[in-house]
Amino acid sequence: MPTQFVSVKVQLPLPVAASPRSAVQLWVNQSAIIKKAPGYSAAPAVQAAVTDCDAAAASLQTTVSDIDQLRVQLQGLEKTRSVQLGTLHIKHDAVSTACTVASNNDPTAAKLWTGQTSERVKAPTLPVGTAAPLDPKLNCIKSRSGSVKGSCLKDPEAIGYLFQYGTDPNHPESWAPPTQMRGHTFTLRNLPVGQVLCMRIAVLRRGSVQGAWSIILQVTVR
Repeated sequence: MPTQFVSVKVQLPLPVAASPRSAVQLWVNQSAIIKKAPGYSAAPAVQAAVTDCDAAAASLQTTVSDIDQLRVQLQGLEKTRSVQLGTLHIKHDAVSTACTVASNNDPTAAKLWTGQTSERVKAPTLPVGTAAPLDPKLNCIKSRSGSVKGSCLKDPEAIGYLFQYGTDPNHPESWAPPTQMRGHTFTLRNLPVGQVLCMRIAVLRRGSVQGAWSIILQVTVR
């Protein structure tokens, strides 16, 4: 009766679908276990292979860390860009107002500034609203890990919306300056999973009048 040959293979899983960060951590754990094995010190081929894999994991970890830092920098630049865009619109409105005042309601003088004028009927009896936005929300984006979306209902008087966020719900005054958006939604990406994020929303109405802040919204990033 022939003897059945059994091939034994060491189980060392590294799923192809694993993220770079997970793959590095998985190998670090496996490397530590292998190095504690009784036969490791007497197996130079295993030592050489483990050393090579350690180096590959270290290189990947460095790249992952560099990408994380760049994402933080990009998020900061995007936030700065939004603030600067809002500032440009406010300053632009100020130039229009200054030219209008200097024209003293004279159509000929007004046209000399840019060649164009606009007329509108003022409604002095209708004060600019200062109410907080309606139906403020802060939710995780299920299709994109580490992303959240703040929103509120569109305000008919809005010229923009302010979104301010931070991590301490009791001290919003310590948060970074708000980001001004022309639309009523605001998305944040590449946030740490498990972090508790807080946000509040305000409507910016004509004349650059800021309405009241919404309640402080909270969500755990997923």
